[in-house]
Amino acid sequence: MAKRKYQFKPDRNGVNVLNKLYIPLNLRLRILKWTLYSLLLLFVLVIQDSVLSRYRIFGGVIDLAPAAIILVTVFQGSYTGSVFALITSMIYVFAGTGPGTYAIFLLTVYAILAAVFREEFLHRSFSSLWLSSASALFAYEMSVFVVGVAGGATHWSRVTAFLMTSLVSILMVAVLYPVIQHIGKIGGETWKE
Repeated sequence: MAKRKYQFKPDRNGVNVLNKLYIPLNLRLRILKWTLYSLLLLFVLVIQDSVLSRYRIFGGVIDLAPAAIILVTVFQGSYTGSVFALITSMIYVFAGTGPGTYAIFLLTVYAILAAVFREEFLHRSFSSLWLSSASALFAYEMSVFVVGVAGGATHWSRVTAFLMTSLVSILMVAVLYPVIQHIGKIGGETWKE
């Protein structure tokens, strides 16, 4: 009896589930990278709400979530980082941590502007990422203060508390940088500079 010829090759036995999904390795690595970024944001939100919200430094608090969102956006660039900034700023606000729905707009716009500024005018380095993220974080915190004054939620004499919040949050960018850099290298570099 002659062997039956298959028109298509049958599936191999013993192959894991990931190979049956037909997802290439570089796409799996990118999925892993963005999943780790999302888990980092979730961890930062939990730490900010449960631990850091109790401590005040000269009237200011550590605003860790906006620092992480802006730093990831600047690190990943304006194209892919802008989508991350929009989605995570919505999660930040709707989780009850953000000051108001206006923070979605402010956080997304300042993060994208910082990423574009870094890409167009600065070389890729820690200092350029820190400078861009710090300027966006400062602008975000001061905009939240101005919106709070305009809405009657705070008054002008609390400007030092908002300045301290922005200063401490800017210092936290340096703490978050090694983790975000390590995650960002998964799946290859995004910048071709």
